[in-house]
Amino acid sequence: MTGDVWWEKDAREREREDGRIVPGPGPTGGRPELVEATREAVRADVRARIAGYTPDWTDPDRQDAGVALVRLFGTQAEPVLGRVNRLPEKVLAEHLATAGVRRRPAGAAAALLEFTVNPPDGASVLVPARFQSAASTPAGQVVYETDQDLYATPATLADLAVQEAGTLQALPLGPAGPSRPFEPFGRDPEPGNALWIGLAGPAAPYPRLSLGFVVVAAPPPPRPPAARHACRCRPRRCCAGTCWTATGSYRPR
Repeated sequence: MTGDVWWEKDAREREREDGRIVPGPGPTGGRPELVEATREAVRADVRARIAGYTPDWTDPDRQDAGVALVRLFGTQAEPVLGRVNRLPEKVLAEHLATAGVRRRPAGAAAALLEFTVNPPDGASVLVPARFQSAASTPAGQVVYETDQDLYATPATLADLAVQEAGTLQALPLGPAGPSRPFEPFGRDPEPGNALWIGLAGPAAPYPRLSLGFVVVAAPPPPRPPAARHACRCRPRRCCAGTCWTATGSYRPR
């Protein structure tokens, strides 16, 4: 037996055999990494085989033609191995397709942006359509464009109230707006209900005001408590509304 036994393998080899989970698509937010898809890893694996396949190659200089070929091979193999690591994603998509689940077609992402302006006269500022704004992500910067003209005002949200059944109910405000989700037109929306928005600023918004709302799903209503029957016997002899006695059972009315 000339090879190393399994308990003598180093941690890197065991990790490579066992695999590891990296961020990726899917319900768990991760995927297995089948291979280490980096050019440095490919070059290191090739260099580790030099002694066994070409022992007479002993010149590690970067000017050597063999070293240049190894570096080129690592650069070309990196995107191929990256596609190999996407095989679990492909398998997941095929399983979902078997169940009749299809991916949605690609579309432009949408985001709600907040512009802060401070003009000297307090007037509204025009943000023209196709105005670009960038956001940083782990994959790089994502550039967004506004799809229509909007006017940003230096006014701030001072009051917020819901009018329902002829009465006004003020909503608590925090530094970023309402401190909790709320029903904008009351629990039972009907004609006559309204949402009152109070702004504070040196000048009125002009010529129009653009508002943005974040809509969240209403929580499900609480389940009604299970009906219980009054029972005069001992609690340990009562089960699901039926009273058990020494001579039989009866249901209370």
